Amino acid sequence: METKKRKQPLNAYILFYREILQEVPEFVPSRDHKKFSVLWKNMTSEDKQPYFEKADRLKKLHDEKTLVKVIKSPRGLFKEKQRKDIRKQFPSATAKEIRKHLKIMYKGLSKKEKSKYMKEFKELKKTDITTGDRDSETCIDGPTDDWSE
Repeated sequence: METKKRKQPLNAYILFYREILQEVPEFVPSRDHKKFSVLWKNMTSEDKQPYFEKADRLKKLHDEKTLVKVIKSPRGLFKEKQRKDIRKQFPSATAKEIRKHLKIMYKGLSKKEKSKYMKEFKELKKTDITTGDRDSETCIDGPTDDWSE
């Protein structure tokens, strides 16, 4: 199984930037980006601390919510289920050897056995386990309307 690439969680500066952005009635990017950057650089570490703390909380939350493994096919589901048994059977085997053995095992399955994995894969796909779930509230590309906790 492969893990899905995750969006980057919000950092302290982005949290600060979004808070200040709400206070600026008419935002002009060419003018205000520089001002925000200078403001951030001139802040003391004590003033920045709440942003770093919130960023840490959001990162932990983001990590917990996005540790979903992606299964791309019924064969991938079969391999994931069989991998531990193969490792126990052949403890000194390399990852390449294990993959090769799993490939041979899958090819040797009957259509009936393969259909079992196809059915399970379709069920997982319905529940969106196969694609992962990104939490837009903890990601940079998320909504900007409400960032309070």
